[in-house]
Amino acid sequence: MDPVVTVIVPVYKTEEYLRVCLNSLLTQTLTDIQVVVVNDCSPDNSKFIIEEFVGKDERFEVVNHSINKGVGAARNSGLKKARGEYITFLDSDDSYPLDALRRMYETIKCSNADVVLGKMYEKGIDGDLTPVNYIEKKINEFLKIPYSNLRKIPPNKFYCGSATHQMFKRSLFLKNKITFMEGVYHEDIPFTLETWFYANKIVITNCIVLYRTIRQNNDNLSATQTFNLKAFEDREKIILYIYNFCLKFARTNNDLIDLSLEILHRINGTTDHMLLSVEDKDRNIIIKAWHPKYLKVYNHIVNDIRALNLELEALV
Repeated sequence: MDPVVTVIVPVYKTEEYLRVCLNSLLTQTLTDIQVVVVNDCSPDNSKFIIEEFVGKDERFEVVNHSINKGVGAARNSGLKKARGEYITFLDSDDSYPLDALRRMYETIKCSNADVVLGKMYEKGIDGDLTPVNYIEKKINEFLKIPYSNLRKIPPNKFYCGSATHQMFKRSLFLKNKITFMEGVYHEDIPFTLETWFYANKIVITNCIVLYRTIRQNNDNLSATQTFNLKAFEDREKIILYIYNFCLKFARTNNDLIDLSLEILHRINGTTDHMLLSVEDKDRNIIIKAWHPKYLKVYNHIVNDIRALNLELEALV
């Protein structure tokens, strides 16, 4: 019999966090789960930790990559193995509160939603918890309005770009052939664009569903802490992906243009923030060479989408 929830955990160079991550799955109050751990050719001792959990709990299984492919490809490998009615994604340096899966599952099941999302808190080295403010603020604001479906309000009011504090109906992926963009940083953005666009109903649970780790080791930072040339160049690939998706699927009867413009606006804002933390060795090439070119592409895309919006409005 298939499990009700599949959790996909990509692993690469996270041995110091992995045991806490997998233990948080082992002890979940929702027990009818499948845990697909994808070893993305991790060079540390992560392999042995994974084998330990697979050996002691039949709900855990492993997919081994022969070469490192990145988080997007690892999550896609997990999706191919998923059997649950619902799917969620947990990064291997993060962990779940004890009843995170049960809270998300009960909410998405009872509401017959395509997606449910909850609160994300950062866990400090001393164990202190701090809310991720933009998510906390949006959830608290949403609770004040008389709607139960986030898809019924404008995208700029709530769209969230992280996949890891959400649970999804697996049929949403299968029906619309949704996968992660591979080989890029911030692969969550195209993925959440598509899940948001195709979902008919998105709901929230007013609970903490994820503990996010801020890594302290400068030699092993996460993707969100990485500000090298590739991290910036990948943002250009992502905005082009959004642009092409919008051109293909925007219609007068959907909100894809508004959704695309909102995501592009956020990408540009976070890009400006990233520029403040550029690695010294890449500073000249990013700020003097890459950024002016990126702005030309970004402005062209935004203007093109706005022009498309005017054309569609003229058809009404």
